[in-house]
Amino acid sequence: LDQISGRQLWKSSVTSEVVSAPQTNGAIVVLQTVDGKLIGLNAVTGEQAWIYETTIPDLTLRGSSKPVIAGAVVIAGFANGMVAAVNASNGFLLWEERVAIPQGRYDIERVIDVDGDLLLVGNTVYASSYQGNLMAFDVQSGRIVWGIEASSYQGLAQGFGNLYYTNDESHVIALRNNTDEVVWESNALRLRSVTAPRTLGNYVAVADFEGWLHLLSQVDGHFVSRVNVDGDGVRAPLVTDNDTIYVFGNSGQLT
Repeated sequence: LDQISGRQLWKSSVTSEVVSAPQTNGAIVVLQTVDGKLIGLNAVTGEQAWIYETTIPDLTLRGSSKPVIAGAVVIAGFANGMVAAVNASNGFLLWEERVAIPQGRYDIERVIDVDGDLLLVGNTVYASSYQGNLMAFDVQSGRIVWGIEASSYQGLAQGFGNLYYTNDESHVIALRNNTDEVVWESNALRLRSVTAPRTLGNYVAVADFEGWLHLLSQVDGHFVSRVNVDGDGVRAPLVTDNDTIYVFGNSGQLT
């Protein structure tokens, strides 16, 4: 769509449903579909420029992480526990690394989706997997920079020298950057299906399934404030910009 008028410039059909936000560098639009494909579209015409395919397990979580663009590299996480980097202009594979290895006898035990949005910090990209690990990779080479065992299907945030994530039980956890040192952990929102954390100022923000937006201190994780923004709950990732938090609730209301 045209940013000024909202006029439709083009539309393009892809192989399957898209449940994460497409990304663009102005020349290419990249998106991930739920059938395990990463697709590049020409940003001017909408024509398919390239496609990168992976195989997905029989059982996966509903969702997918949004790809990130770092210069000439597009990086995406997949339901098979892999993170892959491709050339932004032609889709050629640059590297592929595993965030988690499936374990267990039953399909439900072997779910290892990388569904949380990737976090790009300088030349390092961080990824989280369900029933797997938190990992950091060098953007250019794919070399593993750091990793710990953890389970999360939400994205990550960074601030005050910490890495923040919400685990699969909705605990909010702060780790010292690139270490396994837990700075603080809050289990006060356990099983409330909290969103991925976002940082702004001195705070970490998360929202939950009842529509409450919570602010925690980055220093020690104590609760600073909370407000109910949508009685139908919040699933969509929060967006922060300077001192403003944008919340899109399940009722369709943007606050």
